[in-house]
Amino acid sequence: MINKSIDVSQNGSAYTFITNSGISLEKRFKIVTSPEVVTKSQKTVSDLSVYSSDRIIYVNNSTVQNGDLLLYDAMGRVVEKVPFKANKETAISTKLQSGFYVAKACTSKNTVIINFILK
Repeated sequence: MINKSIDVSQNGSAYTFITNSGISLEKRFKIVTSPEVVTKSQKTVSDLSVYSSDRIIYVNNSTVQNGDLLLYDAMGRVVEKVPFKANKETAISTKLQSGFYVAKACTSKNTVIINFILK
């Protein structure tokens, strides 16, 4: 059942699934609760993660290296470059226009890239 959507609202919002017991986490599906485009994304690589919520981009850097967050527009142009500190979560508020963007967080050892939509 790869890339399949199931409208659970048709049958009383009920959907049953079975998972294997164990320690490993299996990311099976997203639950979307509104017909809007999902605008929250998150990506983690080791000790560096990036996610967006509303018009704020968060960089959680648990490494000892400082880094830079680069924001690209849909044409691939860098529209913002914001530094972030080591061992800290940084909240970056942006005044960019609504649209599709790519955020790339880089330290000397890690890189994380996410796609997101600003409303």
